[in-house]
Amino acid sequence: MANEREQIAQAAAALIIESGIADWQFARRKAARQLGLGERARLPDRTQLEAALREYAALYLADEQPGLLDELRAEALQWMEKLEEFEPELTGPVAEDWAYPGCEIRLELLADDAKVVEIALLNRGIDVTHVPGRAPGAGPVSMHVDSETGPVRLVVQDVGQRRNRKHDRVRKKVAELRALVG
Repeated sequence: MANEREQIAQAAAALIIESGIADWQFARRKAARQLGLGERARLPDRTQLEAALREYAALYLADEQPGLLDELRAEALQWMEKLEEFEPELTGPVAEDWAYPGCEIRLELLADDAKVVEIALLNRGIDVTHVPGRAPGAGPVSMHVDSETGPVRLVVQDVGQRRNRKHDRVRKKVAELRALVG
């Protein structure tokens, strides 16, 4: 039932923002339990959860949005400039002009091998953690670094993955972000 999925998405959005839960799957399952729905409840997908997060941020964080976005955009621009050789593109909430405290900055990087990105980060003294995901070679590799404003997710894609990625996301290049931060 779509209404049930919307209720779960709204409850999960509140958990993510109010409790700082970074694991969206965990937040969806916890929200379903809190609503008294069984383990077989159909959980909302990424799009539904992001819509609920955007709605929650608009309702309860409206006064904080401009300052928070400015701070996250400035941080994202610094990371994009550090990693400019990997043709970074900002995506996710910050690129879509909304955010919440603890929201991750999500950058897509272009490299034939994620190890090249990891070595570049390590050579700059930046600690990186791999995000568990699909089997090796089954898709983009995600890494996580900590920044001043919170988590930064680096999604490393090769040329084929970048060409075939979903086109339902807003993406901003360095020049576009510079114009916003400028």
